[in-house]
Amino acid sequence: MSRCRKFGLMILILIIPYVAAETQIPEFYIPGENYSSSQPQILPDVPSHLKGGVVSPEEGSVTWEFSVTQNGLYNIEIGYVNIPGRGTSIERTILINGKLPYRELSYVRFPRLWENIFQFGMFDENGNSIRPSYREVEEFRSVFIRDSAGYFTEPLGVYLETGKHTITLLSEREPMFIQYIRFIAAPSPPVYYEYISTHLTNGLTPARHSR
Repeated sequence: MSRCRKFGLMILILIIPYVAAETQIPEFYIPGENYSSSQPQILPDVPSHLKGGVVSPEEGSVTWEFSVTQNGLYNIEIGYVNIPGRGTSIERTILINGKLPYRELSYVRFPRLWENIFQFGMFDENGNSIRPSYREVEEFRSVFIRDSAGYFTEPLGVYLETGKHTITLLSEREPMFIQYIRFIAAPSPPVYYEYISTHLTNGLTPARHSR
């Protein structure tokens, strides 16, 4: 591939997160339990304390069908719960219509949640406080799909034309519970002057050094 073609591809990927966020497009909500196919065909049972949704196992894939009523660039939001696994990162490859749109959608990571277990008043033989251990917290989260490598900080987007489409989550590592998938324009962070104006309107003033 020539240098120009590489540069052109880079520009295309860069504009995807921004255009999707700035364009007025409809939302498309897909409940997790409304999947159209899966591998394996029989998926693990949904934990009794969770409602609706579907369990995406550590191996295999889950596919949903949906219809788009307006051409546009869409961000992808996924609501999920980090169900027990081996404690490593949850990773998925995201396919649109059975294909990988671009490499940033391969090995997408979904964070797990952890909390410290403090042992107050516990010391080692040298009198040092014992470092707290940690445990996983199972909790619902909704996240926009992002570049796990960190090269692009804005939510990633896909261009969809009017008609029927599919989205597939291909398991790479760890199980997860998927509550929903939503195609939507991700909210854009305010520019600096808008941020300042909002705080000034609410009666807040810049901090000053005290002497």
